Amino acid sequence: MTFFVCFNLLLGFIISDYIFYVSGKKRERSDESEESENSSNKDQKEKLEKELAGYGQDFKDIEKALQLDKKLPDSQKEFNAEARHLKKDYPTFFDEDSENTTKEGLEQLKEYLEGEANLAKSKYNNLPISHENKRFKQDSSEVVNDGSEPTPLGDLDGGE
Repeated sequence: MTFFVCFNLLLGFIISDYIFYVSGKKRERSDESEESENSSNKDQKEKLEKELAGYGQDFKDIEKALQLDKKLPDSQKEFNAEARHLKKDYPTFFDEDSENTTKEGLEQLKEYLEGEANLAKSKYNNLPISHENKRFKQDSSEVVNDGSEPTPLGDLDGGE
């Protein structure tokens, strides 16, 4: 009988130890996947930030090119220096097949880039927040929403 009691205790210990070991491995794997997900989200955010900055620069260049196009006489519009690199970067808006003037091409390019920028902004805003940021936002909302009144700066020392 003593043998069975010792065997049962030993078996219980082995099973509980195994469960602890397996649950620790699962936790490690979930932490690793969360870290890789956070790093990929960070990479995506950085990529989208660069893309949005590029669109912002293109919008500025388009505005400069449109202003210069207004000032140039018709015979000189093809020499618009501000539009030159835009024509090189986005040739489909200015090629002979589109039959666009420089101004029409710039306006169509602007509309196209606005759509692309809005798409990039929505992707940026829809990226999941990392676990650390969620925790920080949750902690800060708990502090703000605890129902207490904000403390004036003079009362930080306990009201003395």
